[in-house]
Amino acid sequence: MLTITIPYIELDLDGSGRMKLNNDHSSSINVVGDWVYYSNISDQARAYRLRIDGTDRQRVTEFPTLMLSVHGNWMHYKNPLDEMIYRATITGTNPTRLSNDLVYELNVFGDFIYYTVQSPPGGDLYRMRLDGTERTGMNVFHVTQLNVHPGWIYWITIERFINRMPIGGGSREVLYML
Repeated sequence: MLTITIPYIELDLDGSGRMKLNNDHSSSINVVGDWVYYSNISDQARAYRLRIDGTDRQRVTEFPTLMLSVHGNWMHYKNPLDEMIYRATITGTNPTRLSNDLVYELNVFGDFIYYTVQSPPGGDLYRMRLDGTERTGMNVFHVTQLNVHPGWIYWITIERFINRMPIGGGSREVLYML
C-alpha cells in the first residue's frame, strides 16, 4: 500500500514512463490486476477505482475508506466516522464492521489484519482474521508506526525504537534506536 496526497502518477520502476492517471488526491493506493483502487481524499475519502491506464474511473463506495487495503474480493478499511475496521466487497457492497476497537492504523497481510488500537501514548498491537474473527493481542504496546512484511511485523515505539517480531508472534527484537 502506498499513500500519497497528490494526483496519482504511474511510473516504471526505473522512473521512466511517467503518466498522470487522475486529478484526485489519492491515498491508500492498491493495484489489483488491471485496476487501481484508492481512497479519494478529494471526495470525502470514498473508494474509487480506475484501470491501470487511467481510464474507466468509477466511484466504488458512498462511504469513506481510510487506510484502504484490497485483498481478494474484499476491501478492508478504517471508517473515519467511528474509527473502526470495516470490510466491503470490491464493488462497494455489504459494508460490515469487523471489530469494536477504535483503530489508529491497520495493515492487511496474508490471512490477517494487523492493527493498533487508540490507547495513547501509542497503540497496542492486535491481529484478527480477514473476516473479523480470532482477535488476538500481540503483547506489543505503544506502537506509533506499523508495517508487515513476509515473516515479520515491524513497528516503532513512542520511545523511538524500531522493533520486529515473527509474524505469528514470539520474541521481540530491537533493531535500532532513532
